[in-house]
Amino acid sequence: MSNRIYILLISVFAALSLFLAYLLFTTKKELTERIVYVDKENGTLMDERDGLQMELEQMQLTFSSMETDNVQMRDSIQWQANRISGLLQAARNKDVDIQKLRDETATLRRIMKGYIHDIDSLQRMNDRLMVEKQNESYRADQAESKSSQLAQELTSTQEIVSKGSVLAASNFSSMGIKEKSRGGEKEVERASQATQIKSCFTVRQNSIVKGGVKKLHLQVVGPSGAVIGASGNANLDGKDQPYSAAREIDYQNQDTDVCIYCNAGGKLEKGTYRIYVFESGKKIGSSELIFSR
Repeated sequence: MSNRIYILLISVFAALSLFLAYLLFTTKKELTERIVYVDKENGTLMDERDGLQMELEQMQLTFSSMETDNVQMRDSIQWQANRISGLLQAARNKDVDIQKLRDETATLRRIMKGYIHDIDSLQRMNDRLMVEKQNESYRADQAESKSSQLAQELTSTQEIVSKGSVLAASNFSSMGIKEKSRGGEKEVERASQATQIKSCFTVRQNSIVKGGVKKLHLQVVGPSGAVIGASGNANLDGKDQPYSAAREIDYQNQDTDVCIYCNAGGKLEKGTYRIYVFESGKKIGSSELIFSR
């Protein structure tokens, strides 16, 4: 071969070497850049995974600190806390895809905010109810105090009765009566002369009791304890008892004077006679009559 051919071949080999060297250089640079990019990408993914783990751990603490009296909400909170624990374990073991980890964390974040809002609303409602309960308790105490004060102003049971629905009788005047042969009557002092016992009294004014016809029962108990001139039985003081006489009056919420006659039913004996007046089965007054002989 001639020198010219050698020179040509050397030039070709030299150019080929330069091309291969350039190709090797550019390939190496590209590979290096790709390795750096992958390393950065992996680093970014690792940083994000660590950040999501930290957020999950913080949410776990938040869920653990939530307190509510609502049983259903409390069970749901516990279920979410267990869900976070499982997700954290999977994240630490690299058993969960980063996208799934992002989605699950975002979902739990929304749920946590919802629980915080609900618990706060319930707490405010409980606070309002507590204030209302305290106000009601205060009003009840005030009412009880007022009632106690009014009760103290009533000096006796009779005053309470007179302001209630029970009538009261007073100003009693009782005596023995003997009927005249020509009509009329006269007062007698001897028991042996009396054929009737007459009891007069006043049914007192009471603006609370409903006016109208009222039936009064008179019960006269003799010295021996027997009811004089028993005319029948009635419910008196909660018991079925005999009475001596009865009379109806037209009561119009004013002082009403009444007289009731009781037949002796035989010869009366000396001693003390106890006289009771009842209205609607309740005793409204009493007096005594004494025959000395």
